[in-house]
Amino acid sequence: MSLVGELAKTFLQSSKSISHHEQDAQMEEFGITDKVSFTLLYLFQRVELTYYKAVEKKIEPTCSHILNVLGKIVVYAAQYDLSMASYPLHTIGKLAKHAQENGLPGIGDIATCTLLEVGNMIVTQVDVTYGNLKDPFFSLTAQLDLIAKEMFRQNKGINFKILTQPFHDLKKIVTSEKVASHQDIPIILQDIDRVIGEYATLEQVMKTLPPIPEVEEEQQG
Repeated sequence: MSLVGELAKTFLQSSKSISHHEQDAQMEEFGITDKVSFTLLYLFQRVELTYYKAVEKKIEPTCSHILNVLGKIVVYAAQYDLSMASYPLHTIGKLAKHAQENGLPGIGDIATCTLLEVGNMIVTQVDVTYGNLKDPFFSLTAQLDLIAKEMFRQNKGINFKILTQPFHDLKKIVTSEKVASHQDIPIILQDIDRVIGEYATLEQVMKTLPPIPEVEEEQQG
């Protein structure tokens, strides 16, 4: 699976080269207008098949490795074009939730760490001076939220600090010195704060609910 990441890296780097032609006669013949997006979509579909099989077999290390590879591809995609990062980010969130729903709750924590590391790498390894940061970081926030909501769905008694800490960590990333003055940061922070506020509201609601009485199983005669 590591080879997949290297292939994606090589493909994206070559696609960005000055000599690369976005369209060729064969692509046009088949009605393909965006070679890079099409190739990445094809790649992700194949990776997802392997991931779903690993979830089915409960092979957590394989799932973790695949998410790590996808995280690297996000960074390679962002280096090619920041707008290209959103789809692989969405894929990470979708795959993490699938694992959470199918008996691998620990994958949620792994995916959360992967997403935060991706955010940090975009800030530190991608030239974002004139780029659009809204799309990748809106997507990052959305995927972290997706994973946190599934954690809460499976454990209503979870400490809300566990659910909200990733969003505070994300705020630290986007307010780091390298990007703090970027024009998109205020609206990104607003989006993160919106999600944090939603969990604060949910926490207050949960505190007002009466405890659910435990129901003892009937003794079999």
